[in-house]
Amino acid sequence: MSLIKKFWTILAITVIVTACLFTQIPNNAQAGQEVVEAKVRSALRDIAGIDVNKYNITVISYRSTPIPGDEASYRGEEDIQLRLESRDNRLSVIAQYLNNRIVSMNLRILEGSPSTIHYTNKLSSDPVVATREFLYRLKTFTGNPSIVEMQQIFETVDNLEMANKTVGNIECRVTIPVNPVNRDVRSSTVKVAFIYAWNGIGTQRNLGIRFEDGLFSGFGDSWDMYLVADVDVTISREQAINVAREQAIAT
Repeated sequence: MSLIKKFWTILAITVIVTACLFTQIPNNAQAGQEVVEAKVRSALRDIAGIDVNKYNITVISYRSTPIPGDEASYRGEEDIQLRLESRDNRLSVIAQYLNNRIVSMNLRILEGSPSTIHYTNKLSSDPVVATREFLYRLKTFTGNPSIVEMQQIFETVDNLEMANKTVGNIECRVTIPVNPVNRDVRSSTVKVAFIYAWNGIGTQRNLGIRFEDGLFSGFGDSWDMYLVADVDVTISREQAINVAREQAIAT
């Protein structure tokens, strides 16, 4: 088999096997604007540690229908944007809700400075400590037992570089972009991602956290959007590999 065919065989195996083993959970009935807003408010308080009582919170937009042109990829997401206003600052919060859970939330300062944000329990400015704190809060908020394995990765980590490792089926990847002109200049953005890996193959199940200038600025959580298929799967791993190999050879 030529090198290109081997490449396509591996690629096809990866796609078919992960598609067989990881299935997206069907969308339940949509929650509605009031429920989504309440859930995001709770996340701001319980995960980000923001004192929501110090802000006047307004819904800027809410959408529960597909964006024109993207109907085929629409899964039932509910998108919401909130504006938090106080005397000292204004914040923008954009979140997405699906299957009764927040799958992403992003915070941005519109006016004011980081030091003026009102917190009840601010996450640490140290990204290692902040990641530990975030995982604890998210586990409490969602009840996701898989977060325990993510916490184990950070139990003995002293710096972010040490966190690039795998525990069980969970791989941690830390991204700190560098300046393309001066590679000694580190970016103010830090991303920590936890990815479920099957036989070394990264899957759609992942949890990501982002920090900007030492501040928690958002997270994405698709962990509970996908389930590992069980014995009800109608195609085995070996069958999937055989199908993929036959398709690659025929190419």
